[in-house]
Amino acid sequence: MLELPGKVAGEPVKVCVLESPQSDPVGLYEQILDGRYARPFIIDDGETRQLLFNLDFIQSSMRIDDPFGLDIAYTRKMMAFLLFVPNPAHVLLVGLGGGSLAKFCHRHLPRTRLTVVELNPDVIALRQAFGVPDDERLAIVQADAAVYLPEAEGDTDVLLLDGFDARGIAPTFLSRTFYQAARNRLRPGGLLVANFAGPRKYWSRHLALLSEVFQGHVHLGTVPGGDNHIACACAGPACPLDWGQLEKRASALVDRIPLDFSAIVTSLREGAELPWAKQAACPKVSSLMKSGTSDMQKIHQYLKSRGEQFDAEIAAATRIPLEDVRLHLAELSKRGDVIACHSTRFIKGKKSEGMLYRISGYIPAASPGRKPKA
Repeated sequence: MLELPGKVAGEPVKVCVLESPQSDPVGLYEQILDGRYARPFIIDDGETRQLLFNLDFIQSSMRIDDPFGLDIAYTRKMMAFLLFVPNPAHVLLVGLGGGSLAKFCHRHLPRTRLTVVELNPDVIALRQAFGVPDDERLAIVQADAAVYLPEAEGDTDVLLLDGFDARGIAPTFLSRTFYQAARNRLRPGGLLVANFAGPRKYWSRHLALLSEVFQGHVHLGTVPGGDNHIACACAGPACPLDWGQLEKRASALVDRIPLDFSAIVTSLREGAELPWAKQAACPKVSSLMKSGTSDMQKIHQYLKSRGEQFDAEIAAATRIPLEDVRLHLAELSKRGDVIACHSTRFIKGKKSEGMLYRISGYIPAASPGRKPKA
């Protein structure tokens, strides 16, 4: 590893890169400054050690005086899984970064086996700089998660999804196939926790796919001080948020895990109150549609009016079967739409009767804007 002299906010720092001693340090530092350097690097100011792909976004941060702590807020919120799965036998992490979550879980969950899947060999090569332990309970696999996840099923209690490249969430994640493979890795009652970073328009499709695959059993958590949101997806029966029960679990966890789990419960409360995350109110049966294929067109138009992200119950004076609804929505959907009909049930009112459809998904805006930097 080659150490370069540098400055951040006028203060001297060490910049460490995976280059030979014969490399040109001035040229390398200039590449980092103007964004041309294509490999991950480390910035160390004596108090924190950070992993970066570019100077726009910190991938991982470690306090020198607390190397096993969780320095970045979203990593603390991702430990929300312990509120639902307090004693996981196997935790699968997608994305190593500086190893913050892997180290924390390794230290505080001594009976848990950990597997980390990381695509970038340079990130793995930097693990020693962050003190990632070399231990039989912690396996690090160099692989594309989109290829690795389908290789087995039902072997994981918790899946932590935190895979980013220099431009944002790994592009191979953006498919129903990927999220279905992630769902299949979980045992019954298991939990997937995903980190979504940046403005919502850049990860709405991921959330829609996650909701589709997990049949709407997804809870969001906010992260203070940034654009991150945490999504907790439950495998198996619905897991409604019982706030009293979660507070009791939070109090019990404090004795063995050095985190403020009450604050994590608060994050889930705030996420549940986000207007775009709430389930929409159900329109009156008689006011939306009559019957036939045109109903599906009206459903599609109604969903478009809801905005990019939606999770709605829609009443219709019709008895179109669930599979037919799915086919109609698929035919009506434009390229880039992600629409799923999870369930339907018969309802009867005083003046009309019909079906109640549970539909969620994502319809992109006309002008999605430029892509964010990670």
